[in-house]
Amino acid sequence: QNQNNQTDIAHFYKGAVHEWDQTPPTALQLTLRAMKLSIIFAPVVTTSWLAMISSKFRRGVWYKWISNCLASSGAAFIKYGQWSSTRPDMFPMALCDALSELHNSAPAHSWNYTQEQVESSLD
Repeated sequence: QNQNNQTDIAHFYKGAVHEWDQTPPTALQLTLRAMKLSIIFAPVVTTSWLAMISSKFRRGVWYKWISNCLASSGAAFIKYGQWSSTRPDMFPMALCDALSELHNSAPAHSWNYTQEQVESSLD
């Protein structure tokens, strides 16, 4: 029974994978993604020196910028921020507090979008 269940799951995933999932991104796509991330994170990177010398700026502004940048960068970055928010043993508590907003207010898409994606993957 368990073997049949694993076979069914494997068959489902093979059917759900689109051709575009199997092709690696082009150099242009990677370059554009890198440029987008560079623009998103530019304020955080360029003000990191100020955050290092001013705890008031770091706690009041910079940590929120980090959270916003992660939220704007996609699901993997959001998940990293969510995980980081649960690790006060590794990160300052003020940063964990700012990143904890990603648990409640992460960007979301509509149910219709989810339904369309699932249905198209099953065609």
